[in-house]
Amino acid sequence: MTKNAKKEQFHEYVHKSVHDLQEYEKNPNIHDEKNISELAASIKEWGFTNPILIDESDMIIAGHGRWEAAKFIGMEVVPCIILAGLSDSQKAAYVIADNSLPFGSKWDEDLLLQEIEQLEADGFNIDLLALDNIEDLDFAEFQPSSFTDGHAKDGDETVNKADTKLTIGEYSIPIPREMYIRWQDDIRNSAGFSKENVTEEIKRRLQLW
Repeated sequence: MTKNAKKEQFHEYVHKSVHDLQEYEKNPNIHDEKNISELAASIKEWGFTNPILIDESDMIIAGHGRWEAAKFIGMEVVPCIILAGLSDSQKAAYVIADNSLPFGSKWDEDLLLQEIEQLEADGFNIDLLALDNIEDLDFAEFQPSSFTDGHAKDGDETVNKADTKLTIGEYSIPIPREMYIRWQDDIRNSAGFSKENVTEEIKRRLQLW
């Protein structure tokens, strides 16, 4: 830092019980069950990387979805940043701005598709990227690898770009993306997060007995 550089004013970083936080009742941004599940999966994969923004009274200004996701996976304490000294108008405005500002950025589609293809090749769980939430991208050029049934060994079944790879043991089966989305919450409600229970439920649905 140069001697003429202005020292920045940083907000206070704290840890708070999820039970002490309060939602902003007029938050116009809605987080449905699917989005909360995606956020929960993200937290489980990468940790709580984005603190919740609150005021001095523990009211959430930004991070309602992360708060719901934290409760969903049983977290008791979450990282927060206190935005002190904001007026009611500033708080209301930031609630909107926090959700609208990210839409001002654009994707380099070629680079994005290259990264997705590499992640798939590395065996990374692409569902964690929540790609179906990106409405303004053309994934026509994104062609996932062909998947085959582990027993049939025929190699002829190609997965459409909208399909999802479902792997169970030596099986690697394509299922329509729409079916995957429908099953996701239903299976989670009936089988929870137990890998064994989820696998048994999927086997039952696909009649792989």
